[in-house]
Amino acid sequence: MIISVSADRKSFRTVHFEPGFNVVLADRTRTASRKDSRNGLGKSTLIEVIHFALGADAKVRQGLLVEPLLGWTFFVELLLGGGRVRVGRNTAEPKWVTIEGDTAHWPLQPERALGLAAARLTVADWVKVLGHFSFSLGSADAGRYAPSYRGLISYFARRGADAYSTPFEFFRKQKEWSKQVHNAFLLDLEWRDASELQELKDRKLHLGNFEAAIKAGALRGLVASVGELEVEKISLQRQVSEETKGLQTFVVHPQYRDLDREASRLTGELHSLVNARFETRERLVYFNASLAQEDGTDEESVERLYQDMGVELPEMLKRRLEDVRAFHQTIVRNRREFLAQEVASLERRLVALEDEVRTRTDERGSLMAVLKSHGPWDEYAELQRRHGETVAQLENVNAQLDQLRRLAVEKSKLTIDREVLLAKARQDYEERASQRERAVSWFAAHTHALYDTPGRLVIDITDTGYRFGVEIPRSSSAGVEKMKVFCYDLVLAEIWAAKATSPGFLIHDSTIFADVDERQHANALVQATVASEGAGFQYICTMNSDAIPWKELAGRVDVGRYVRLTLTDEHEAGSLLGIRF
Repeated sequence: MIISVSADRKSFRTVHFEPGFNVVLADRTRTASRKDSRNGLGKSTLIEVIHFALGADAKVRQGLLVEPLLGWTFFVELLLGGGRVRVGRNTAEPKWVTIEGDTAHWPLQPERALGLAAARLTVADWVKVLGHFSFSLGSADAGRYAPSYRGLISYFARRGADAYSTPFEFFRKQKEWSKQVHNAFLLDLEWRDASELQELKDRKLHLGNFEAAIKAGALRGLVASVGELEVEKISLQRQVSEETKGLQTFVVHPQYRDLDREASRLTGELHSLVNARFETRERLVYFNASLAQEDGTDEESVERLYQDMGVELPEMLKRRLEDVRAFHQTIVRNRREFLAQEVASLERRLVALEDEVRTRTDERGSLMAVLKSHGPWDEYAELQRRHGETVAQLENVNAQLDQLRRLAVEKSKLTIDREVLLAKARQDYEERASQRERAVSWFAAHTHALYDTPGRLVIDITDTGYRFGVEIPRSSSAGVEKMKVFCYDLVLAEIWAAKATSPGFLIHDSTIFADVDERQHANALVQATVASEGAGFQYICTMNSDAIPWKELAGRVDVGRYVRLTLTDEHEAGSLLGIRF
């Protein structure tokens, strides 16, 4: 139960609440113009402050975390776990709350920081404490698809227009698992069935994504079916075996590359030797021909020429011709000796070259014989590479077969697990018939008090989990839709008021009474008064003074005696915060 709401600013309009029925009223003053509105006075802000103090997520520049409220501390005093505590949360340090009161029996103890008068807790720990004392939540209830305090309390203090659209959601587009788990928990049904069903849905989604990836060819070299993969596997196994035998019988000389390089060197040398041999032979032929032609000049040729002409050479000239003839013979002799020496040298070089050519030819022949009888490294390496690709393809096919078989097993297991869970859920559903009947009966009673015909709260178990629904005659109007939420919330408040641990309150914003006929509005206020006082929970609602069906309430409920705070538009001090921004 909430005792009071306050702040550390004098302008804030502190409000104190009582057990049972409570009203926060927005009233227009006589001096206000027609353009003034009750909106913006702080009715919704009051609910926002309560949520802020009870550990709601806080986002910068949203809600209370705006510049004009920076540094404000909001306080909520409440009964929690049988004790009275006061919690404070500052907008400048929204990750912490301060705690005043007896906390000795709490599951988590606040710490007392140096320089702080009050002990403090992190918001995360504070939420755990609230979950423990409000809904008996513990570590066993933790998990991805488990009910949370913030989710559960949002059914007892709805905020925002979307929260009043349907009874089973506290915000628009709430996830299906959240609706099932939280409503099952609040209605005393086996919420773990809904949680486990969502986990099965996750498994199904995962398998569906995996199967879609297979069909889309996400796996390399995919073959569509197990049968086709088996055929491909057999073919690849045979190919791997044949390639393995080929590699095993393939002979490669260990020094193949060295031998190949040596053979290339010898080939180059042979080319050089053959060229040198050819040049030597050509020179030998030339020198032999020169030697053969070198017979000298006729010694009598000059003297005979003069005699034929009838000229007698002088004795002195004859002596000079003798000298020339002797000199010429010396030259010819020397030339013949030179040519003979060159011919002999060329003949020896030619013999040496012939020997070198034979030697290199023999060496190259031996190397080529080895190379011809042993496979080259490049060819062997290429065979190995292709063999590796074939082995990789076989491994990929085996992996695909394993994946497809595992997929088939998981799908079968999922089907079995789902059927087992649904059977268990149906059994749990039947075993909790009394809880369902209680909720259905109370909902019918509340709707009957508002309308001539009682409404129906539908709680069913289907193949997709829990199915919740409400039906009220004349449900086509917006007002009736809001009253579905109203009656359902009263049922939840009554269920939890009977428990040892309970939030102890139910809060409705004036939004819930928008577009509701005056008669049903009055009936709803009467039901809230009777139910809260009869079941022992606190009901807090905010209303506009001109929207209260005073005539319909006459003699039934005196709303005025339940008003705990009146907000006015006469001046800014009349609003909840006492300031305008």
